[in-house]
Amino acid sequence: MKIEGQSKTELLLNLVNEGKMDCAIFSKLQNSEFVVPFYPDKNVDNRILYHFGEYISLAEYLNVKTFGFEDAKELLLLCARGFLRIQEVGGNISNIMPDINYVFVEPVSMELKYIYLPVLLEINPDSFQEMIKQVLFVAKIENAEYLLGTALNALKKNREQENVLEIFIDALQNIDSNVNIVEKEVKVDRIIEKVIEKPVKQRTDLGGNLLFFTFVYTFTMILVPYVLCTKLGGDLISEPKLINISLCLLSILVTVFYSMKKEKERIDNKTVITMQPQERKK
Repeated sequence: MKIEGQSKTELLLNLVNEGKMDCAIFSKLQNSEFVVPFYPDKNVDNRILYHFGEYISLAEYLNVKTFGFEDAKELLLLCARGFLRIQEVGGNISNIMPDINYVFVEPVSMELKYIYLPVLLEINPDSFQEMIKQVLFVAKIENAEYLLGTALNALKKNREQENVLEIFIDALQNIDSNVNIVEKEVKVDRIIEKVIEKPVKQRTDLGGNLLFFTFVYTFTMILVPYVLCTKLGGDLISEPKLINISLCLLSILVTVFYSMKKEKERIDNKTVITMQPQERKK
């Protein structure tokens, strides 16, 4: 399908890629209340002229209007009834253009008209579903969550059924704005802990750590070298070697101390939040 021209009142389509025209459908749909009047171009094969007059596109209408529950319900029912009526007079709903930019509406009377592609080829079996989803996506609808959920569920559940239009219409007709969505209260008995951003200080025994490091330093830096010098003799361990041993022990001690310091910082940066069940209001 190719759009060859469009004015404020007319649309010109070339359907050469859609195959052979369905000549019998012209008389069936020519006076349909839900179809934009269309005429074949006598000079060019498979070119159709549509005259929508003063109607505006449904996309434009949806952009300027806000719907309540009843208005949205009536709009969805009108869309579905239009498809159903075209089907009843012999049209193939797969050949209705689902693009809401090419669905036309009269804003005051709310008359709706579709562009029908009069060819023998079945173009889009999901035409109705696609059109309704566009309406639900674009329309500004207030306080109609249950209506929207019902419409989407009807489209999903009955996609493979032949009577999808009747099922969709019945589903919408059986709901009203007085439906209340009840939230069920759930009792929580567990305490949940998880990480958040605010740091929580951990308990640290600074006095004990200081005493421990003092003992380790005294033992490694003083007692060990002294024992080595006295037991093994000064000749075995000269002063330079003793200094090297002391420096080596000091480096080990510093490495251990640094590792423990980093571990403490890691623990201090952990964060915990506790969520406890709230008391029910009586």
